[in-house]
Amino acid sequence: MVKKRAIATTATSAVIITIIVISTFSPNFLETDIIVEFSVNCEKDQIYIGESISCTISSISNIDGFIWDFHDDSNLVVLDDSETTISHTFQKTGTYFISVVGYNVYNLSAIDTTKVEVLEPFPNLVIKANTSTAYEDEPITFSTYNLLEGDNYTISWEFGDKTSKIGKVVEHSYNIAGNYVVRFVLG
Repeated sequence: MVKKRAIATTATSAVIITIIVISTFSPNFLETDIIVEFSVNCEKDQIYIGESISCTISSISNIDGFIWDFHDDSNLVVLDDSETTISHTFQKTGTYFISVVGYNVYNLSAIDTTKVEVLEPFPNLVIKANTSTAYEDEPITFSTYNLLEGDNYTISWEFGDKTSKIGKVVEHSYNIAGNYVVRFVLG
């Protein structure tokens, strides 16, 4: 009889304990006839906090499922062999080694690991307005500085009056007196 794998996760405020129970059954007919293989690749090796990363498993041979470990504070993710792509979002900066264990019902498994660097987005970014008060129809200049060189971003400004503009430096004026929240969006 083959025992199936089970995963139990217990979480407290400070400790996460993950237990993987693996069958000790090793049928004689398996010897070296079955080779378990796969490889994992992520679309990028550097991302920013809050940015989703997509990873894909390829070259699958004799696999029934996968256990993903992102080595952050998230739980293990268990997927069957038909689910070969996963997305994950890291919430802290650092270097993470994403590990994937591929397994089958005969207690054969393989592991592959890939590395991703999670960076602080725009640590020196400056966002400015040339004034914090203005008269109706008076132009206000909004600008941003210190974006990372070489990165291709769309910079959008939402002015809180149902209008928006795109660019590093933009001008806007308000037709009606009031308090407005200006939103800066990188895309």
